[in-house]
Amino acid sequence: MLTNPGPHIGRSYRPTGPKLHSPLDIAGILGNVLQRKVKYQHGSIKMFTKAAIAQGYSLMEISQLGYYAEELRGGAFEIGAPTDHVEMVTGRKPEDFETIARRYIQQPKLIHPKLKIGSKLEALAGLAKMMVTRAPDLDRWERDRGYPILKDPELAQDSVEWRSSAQRKELNLLPVSSREQIADWVHDSPTQFEESMGNVFVQEG
Repeated sequence: MLTNPGPHIGRSYRPTGPKLHSPLDIAGILGNVLQRKVKYQHGSIKMFTKAAIAQGYSLMEISQLGYYAEELRGGAFEIGAPTDHVEMVTGRKPEDFETIARRYIQQPKLIHPKLKIGSKLEALAGLAKMMVTRAPDLDRWERDRGYPILKDPELAQDSVEWRSSAQRKELNLLPVSSREQIADWVHDSPTQFEESMGNVFVQEG
């Protein structure tokens, strides 16, 4: 795309894998890769955050993954999927989930620097650590760091406009009028814009 951008001008892409998988499908594939029984267990966002903190993830990462988890649970990524956009852009078919899983299980630090495949004893110790870890107040954490607070937030799968674009296998981009408003804001109030964007990317110290 960088060396020959012409064919991509004015287009948007929504890259996906070659096949849709349910949580049960994913558990089965991971079981095949690990050669052990893997069971899918529906968990709360609170338990998810406790586990993530216990594994060393930062609060910035966790706050964003929480929104991702909500949309995943709501079925946002299955709408209009799978697409052929990976092959369309790269000329190669996308990797299947099992291939990706094998790579990350062989090299868990590709997921997170502190992540590793441990023994059953280490897994039990990790579980105990998770249970005693305090769940953070992510809403308060975001407010304290100046994250944008939406008055009436709407997840992707709850948006009629987003679902419509996803079913057409397109990205739901901001309309031109909205982009022009943002451009005017950046031009008229560059300091305020920079401070706002700086707050968005502040990490837990």
